[in-house]
Amino acid sequence: MKQLIALLATLYIACTHAQLPPAWRHSPDIAVLGAADDPRRPLVDEAIDYWNRQLEHVGSSFRLNAARHVTQALPEPALFAFYQRAARVGLHAAAFSVDITALPGDMVIVLTRSHVISLAAPMGGRVWVLIRPSSVPPLSLPNVARNVVAHEIGHALGLGHNDDPRALMCGRPAPCRPEDYVGQEPKLFPLLPVERERLARLYPSSWTPAR
Repeated sequence: MKQLIALLATLYIACTHAQLPPAWRHSPDIAVLGAADDPRRPLVDEAIDYWNRQLEHVGSSFRLNAARHVTQALPEPALFAFYQRAARVGLHAAAFSVDITALPGDMVIVLTRSHVISLAAPMGGRVWVLIRPSSVPPLSLPNVARNVVAHEIGHALGLGHNDDPRALMCGRPAPCRPEDYVGQEPKLFPLLPVERERLARLYPSSWTPAR
């Protein structure tokens, strides 16, 4: 157990300093891998709606496509082995031990069953978003899972962390933790003005899909 905690802590530090994906040059096809009855599925749809509203608010012409929910999944042992390699060699140099070329999506959101750390990172020409189980803390706490999902998709759009615990994108090195999202009323936390400005720079009103 101590080795597992150390592994996850090392990987979390690596992920918080990982390179953010570049701005999307086309509206990404989003594939969500998880069981048909996974309670995180509707949270992904909610988060996509949230981000499209933010993009509309800043006057951007870019939008996220609706998610395609598929029951195809990565084997959990292969997923955890990826985490182990990432902790040893770094996220940028890690790779899955199974063939992932047939998986759909430019943005692949994996609803894992393993107790791993939620993250978003570019790998192999795609952006991967891994979301830990919502059946155990901290994601099992009220209102947390929806904000973690939206937070990680924010990274997939190119936003980093801030240090405001009242904002959606707060995270390390600030002392923000998922527990800060706890609330009895379902709500998604807001963006900071500087993040709206960054969204407008990444995806301006003149944005058009690359040909």
